[in-house]
Amino acid sequence: EYTFPSPYWDDVSDAAKDMVSKVLVVDPTKRYTAQQCLDHDWIKHAGDASAKKLHASHRAFLLIRKLPIFDNIDPACLQEITQKLKAVKIDCGKFVIQAGEVGESMYFVNSGTVQVLVNGSEVDRLSTGDFFGEIALTVSKQRTADVKSLGSGSGRMEGAVELFQLQRTDFEASMVKYPILQTRLAQIGQARVKRAAANPDEAPPTPSSGGSPAAR
Repeated sequence: EYTFPSPYWDDVSDAAKDMVSKVLVVDPTKRYTAQQCLDHDWIKHAGDASAKKLHASHRAFLLIRKLPIFDNIDPACLQEITQKLKAVKIDCGKFVIQAGEVGESMYFVNSGTVQVLVNGSEVDRLSTGDFFGEIALTVSKQRTADVKSLGSGSGRMEGAVELFQLQRTDFEASMVKYPILQTRLAQIGQARVKRAAANPDEAPPTPSSGGSPAAR
């Protein structure tokens, strides 16, 4: 048996304590599995306010586990990618990537909005849950679009956008272990490249599709 002694657990929610109690079970048949932990209310319904109080690695985990590219993927892959993500903040008006440069990383948007520009014209806006830059890691190394921070405030955008950055070296090391993720990202990247080439004047997909075809 165990307890949650004061004052150490006073600020911990009942939902969090409930999940802990489900994990700290001696009998493995009654202990929560990794999937049950992911589906627990404390993880599943963690809001933005509570997420901001968590360590960057926890915020990264809460973000990427919801992305379609990670559906039905080995939990060990989620854990490894999460550990390799680096939180970066880009002030409003600053560029994250610029066309013509060699891409050495991809990004996941955790909070705020970024603007995708091609030849100076806006082609898309990406927000929480979107990602960009994967084409440079899977298809073509050179960036073909600018991505600029629009901030994270409400109303008039201000403050900094929070992104999670995955470096090429970390990406390649993880893809050796989990080729299914590389396949998914490569398919998305190739589809975006083909769409942009076939329909240069067509408006790009909405942010819900996982990012702009030009955000390389």
